[in-house]
Amino acid sequence: MPEQANQTTAVDHLEPIASRAFFDGAATFNTLQTGFTKAAAQNPGEIRESFYTFAGQRVRFRIVGHALAQHLTAPFSHLRMTSSVPPDWQLTIDLWDEKTTGIRCQPPRAAPDSQWTELTVISPDHRFVGQRQPRTLTCFDRATDHLIGSLVWQEPIFIYEQARPLARPLLQWYNDHDVQVIHSGLVAWNNQGLLFVGKGGSGKSTSVLACVCRGRFAYLSDDHVGLLRLPDGSFLGHSLYNSTALDTNHLARVPLLAPYALKGSLPKQRSALLLADMFPERLVRVVPIRVLFIPRITNARESKISPASKGQALLALSPSSLLLFPSRSVRGFVKVTQLVEQVPCYWLESGYDLASIPRCIEEFLATAILS
Repeated sequence: MPEQANQTTAVDHLEPIASRAFFDGAATFNTLQTGFTKAAAQNPGEIRESFYTFAGQRVRFRIVGHALAQHLTAPFSHLRMTSSVPPDWQLTIDLWDEKTTGIRCQPPRAAPDSQWTELTVISPDHRFVGQRQPRTLTCFDRATDHLIGSLVWQEPIFIYEQARPLARPLLQWYNDHDVQVIHSGLVAWNNQGLLFVGKGGSGKSTSVLACVCRGRFAYLSDDHVGLLRLPDGSFLGHSLYNSTALDTNHLARVPLLAPYALKGSLPKQRSALLLADMFPERLVRVVPIRVLFIPRITNARESKISPASKGQALLALSPSSLLLFPSRSVRGFVKVTQLVEQVPCYWLESGYDLASIPRCIEEFLATAILS
C-alpha cells in the first residue's frame, strides 16, 4: 500500500539508544509499543502473524508490513511451525515497517547512514535491552519475554539486518533460557552434529559451505550455534539462522553460491546468503553434537584430519564464544569446557581444493566411533 503521511510518536526516551546516556528501558518499550499499536490499527491488511521454534521454544512474530515480514523472517524459515497455532508461546516479537505504515518512531538522521553502526544499552535494573542499528530500533523486556521494535525497510538495507535480524536481543533471550550461543559452525552427517570452531578467518565458514555443497551434509550454522546441555551430559546444537556471511573473495571460491548473494550494504566487503534459497532440503533445526573440528588453512591441496587435545579445542572455541556474552563468561566457560570434554576433538587441515574438505570428513566419519 502507498506510504501514509508520517505520524511520529514521542522519541524523547529513545535518544539514549543513539548515545550512551542513561537508558530508560520502560519508557522506550512503552513508546515502541504505542508505535506498534498505531501501525497495526491503521494498517490491518499489512499484519502478518507466524510461529517458529527457537531452540525448542515457541515464538510468535507479529509484523506490520508485508515486505518486511517476507524478508525479515526468511532467515528463520526452516524454524517455522507448520501445524496449527500453538496455545501459548515463550517469546513474542512485534515489529512494524515505518516506511510502509507511516508511523515513525526512530529519531531522524541528518544524513543517510553509509557505515555499519550498532549500539546496545541495558537499563539499570537489567530488565530491558535496547539496540540501535542503521535501520532497526528494538527493545526487549526480559521480564515478559516481549521484543518490540521498528524497522525502516528501504534501500539500501544493511545485509546484517536482513540476514541475521534481531541478533543481540535474541542472544539475550537465548541466554536467559539456558541456551549458550557459541561462535562456531555446525553441519549434520547422518544426524550426527559436526562442530567447527576457531577464530575468524580460520576456515569455519568455508569448511561448512564446502560440506553443504557436497550434498551429503545438512546445514545448521556457519557462525552462531545454540548450545543446550541435556541431563545426561550430552549436548544439542540448535540452528539459529539459515543465513551465512563470508568474505566476498571467499565466495568466489564457491561459484555455486555466488548468484544467491543478497543485495544491500554490508561492511568490510562481506557477502551474505540464505541457504533456504539454495538448499531448503538440507536445513536441519537441531542435532546432537558428536565431534569437534578445528579448521586451519594449509598450502596443501588435500585436506586431512589429525587428533587435537582438549586444551587446543578449548582454546579455539572459548575466546570468541565468550565474547558474545562477556557478562556470563564464567557460566559460559563451564559449559564449553563440558562440551569439549564430552566429544572427540580433531584438527581439520583444510587444503586449497575445497572438494577435499567434505571428502576427507566423509572418509574419516565412515570409520570413526563417535561418542
